[in-house]
Amino acid sequence: MTPLDMETIDITSLNWNRETGTFTAEISSLPEGFFPSTKIRVLNQKTGGEMIFTYTRTDFDDTREDVYGWHYNSDDHHLLIIND
Repeated sequence: MTPLDMETIDITSLNWNRETGTFTAEISSLPEGFFPSTKIRVLNQKTGGEMIFTYTRTDFDDTREDVYGWHYNSDDHHLLIIND
């Protein structure tokens, strides 16, 4: 899989864990055609704010055949896209 340059996700598609500062989403709950990319822009339609997350790593199973999820970081937060 070759990542695209940037995808955009609306913040309402994400779950928020205040204790860990982490947004999460299952890939199946994101818009059709979403593909993990090197950068993800999270957009808040209510406030007009946005955060840019940069890819940091992929979690695989022990055989490295199946992807569990993709990790991203911004200045203050973490984003985990779970491959369900």
